[in-house]
Amino acid sequence: LDAQQRRLLRRIGLLDIPVGSGVLAEVIGQSVPETTALLGALVRRSLIELLPDGRFDMLSPIRCHVRDLSAAEADDTDLHETVLGLQTWAERVAPQHDNFGAGDASWLVDVQAMQAAIRNACADPTTRDTGYSIANRIFSSLYTSMRTREALELLEGALNSGDGPAAIGAQVARRAGIAASETRGTFEGLWL
Repeated sequence: LDAQQRRLLRRIGLLDIPVGSGVLAEVIGQSVPETTALLGALVRRSLIELLPDGRFDMLSPIRCHVRDLSAAEADDTDLHETVLGLQTWAERVAPQHDNFGAGDASWLVDVQAMQAAIRNACADPTTRDTGYSIANRIFSSLYTSMRTREALELLEGALNSGDGPAAIGAQVARRAGIAASETRGTFEGLWL
């Protein structure tokens, strides 16, 4: 493998979820066509697999081996760039307004990547506001596509991470309450 293919392989190895080429393009800092070419080379070598929905994944034994190789190099750059790439992608594809969002938004196929981006952003107090903002802005798309369980997991994850920005914290809590009531029963969301 050349250097770019190895970098892509290492960064896919850090993800525990299937992801699309748009997400991976942000993770490695390349254009989507360049990333697709690199992904094709990895698929041809059976290092990753192309799923029917167009996302890419890695088998567990290969992922473990790739992580072992990455750990031997003792370089935190890949982890940092992967987390930063996920957040950049999430910011780019999330609606710019908190009350807009279509039930057929293109990012919905990568909702697991969105969850990872929000989880990582909320885990760090310096980027928690970004995580809250993204979670709040994607609620409409999840709600209109009838994915209230995923909306609830995202919003509860943000709330459990700590206090977010005052301007949208209450709205995130209200939306989590709505999703909890629809998913778990009428009174489950009242505490939120």
